[in-house]
Amino acid sequence: MNYIDRASFSEGQLLSASELELVVDYARGALAQHDHYAHTWGIVDGMVLTTQPAGAEQKTPVAIIVTPGLAVDQQFRQIEIVTQMTLPPDLISGLPSNPYPAYVWLSDDPLVPAGAADPCQTVVDRMRETVHVGVFPDAVTAAAQAPGAVCLGNVEWDAA
Repeated sequence: MNYIDRASFSEGQLLSASELELVVDYARGALAQHDHYAHTWGIVDGMVLTTQPAGAEQKTPVAIIVTPGLAVDQQFRQIEIVTQMTLPPDLISGLPSNPYPAYVWLSDDPLVPAGAADPCQTVVDRMRETVHVGVFPDAVTAAAQAPGAVCLGNVEWDAA
């Protein structure tokens, strides 16, 4: 198959959901092709692991921070961290001393209307792509629990 379907519109035309979906799919597909063929997956810019002293309410003396940046996951979706994110320290506290890989990934979460039910069902198929950062014991566990995740580096942890 060597063709791509894309929508073509005229002034005053009423659009169906499938026509709008075709527009979104076309744009997303073009971006995915660009990212796949012109680049590779991984960190594009930023997303540096840093540490800073944790507040008194934290269980660990140091907070692990991921700085803002852009990455492309293994499914060629763009992941953007707009404001710094903190790795949850409870993910590694209690584990033996070791370097642990830290990852960033997207999840698709259904977006339902707040408050009352939606009688017109206008938001049935909306999804929110949520950025997550976390630490896993190893790459195999990360791949199983967060498909497409991008490794940011290793977090050294001293259990003592």
